[in-house]
Amino acid sequence: MARTREFDLDTAVDAAMGVFRAKGYEGASMRDLAEATNLGSGSLYAAFGSKEGLYLAALDRYRHGTPPHW
Repeated sequence: MARTREFDLDTAVDAAMGVFRAKGYEGASMRDLAEATNLGSGSLYAAFGSKEGLYLAALDRYRHGTPPHW
């Protein structure tokens, strides 16, 4: 049985956007993203599939004009 997600995806994407904005895609490590989101890398992989998946979620948020909660 799958565990219930115990974090807010929007909050995680907002935090990741800050990392990608500051370091760029190549400069941002999964460790950086995990620290910024206060999540383990396993949780990020489970939710987004990969660093690219998280980046695409951040781009989608940016493109559709949903402001981050910084």
